[in-house]
Amino acid sequence: MPPVAEPGLRSVLGKPGYRRLWAARTVSQAGDIAQFTTVALLVFELTGSGVGVSGVVLAEIAPVLLLAPLAGPLVDRLPRVQVMLGADLVRLLLAATLAMWHTDVAAV
Repeated sequence: MPPVAEPGLRSVLGKPGYRRLWAARTVSQAGDIAQFTTVALLVFELTGSGVGVSGVVLAEIAPVLLLAPLAGPLVDRLPRVQVMLGADLVRLLLAATLAMWHTDVAAV
């Protein structure tokens, strides 16, 4: 039996569904990084405290560590695309709420 060739990057990116998923995830990840950096810089600018920035990092990490073991099995039973869209929509609403709640966000 001849060896099976492993698919390369070209063959994977040749699939339109995967390309759309990859592009959407890349944009989402860029937004996550921008949001996290902006909030950390805002906290540092407003407080001048590294401890405040540490609080931001803790606030970002703690929910993932605490909720992932519970949410993972539940989310695995739901349609993946709807879960991803719903999660991104909730994050968008939370970021917009933060922007409206604190007018100094535009200063960063």
